[in-house]
Amino acid sequence: MYLSARARLILEFLLMNKVNVTNAVLASELDVSERTVRRDLHEVEAILDTFQIKLSKENSQLSIIGTEINRQNFKWQLLDLAHNEFTPLERQNFILKTLLRETEPLKLMALATDLSVTISTISSDLVKLEEVLGKDVSIERKRGSGIRLKASENKKREMMSDLFGSALPKNTLYHYFNQQMEEAEVQSMIEDKLL
Repeated sequence: MYLSARARLILEFLLMNKVNVTNAVLASELDVSERTVRRDLHEVEAILDTFQIKLSKENSQLSIIGTEINRQNFKWQLLDLAHNEFTPLERQNFILKTLLRETEPLKLMALATDLSVTISTISSDLVKLEEVLGKDVSIERKRGSGIRLKASENKKREMMSDLFGSALPKNTLYHYFNQQMEEAEVQSMIEDKLL
């Protein structure tokens, strides 16, 4: 099933909000016009129909209605969907994450293939990334060999931390690290008893 980036964002927003949402709120959230939202709602409705769920549009208020089982199944399906289309910010974060991870130069074609976009879209994303990264960081482009991130190790770690922090809510990180500490304490207790 094909799912555009905006349709996915609309679905996620509608599923996360307990209250009904208007086209104006969605347009503001997605930074598009209400007309664009109305056009994307046709795709949203078609996807919901396949899961026996409906998009209610009462008094310009949007909500997703259906049995709790169908809603839960749809949520899981939405989470499992391979994103057929990424938002520009998601693409840029993917590119930055890949550049931070790789030590060898990356080919633009490989990135374009991974993200299902053109090389010119990747080039445009790189320009936007450079604007955001600041003067301590640059993206080196060498014809024939590819692109590489040029930054100090400390700056790379800082950028990784920022990416990690933007991707996960702070309470999720807290619970993760808390769980890791508890597991380490249990492991230490077991080792002490074995000794």
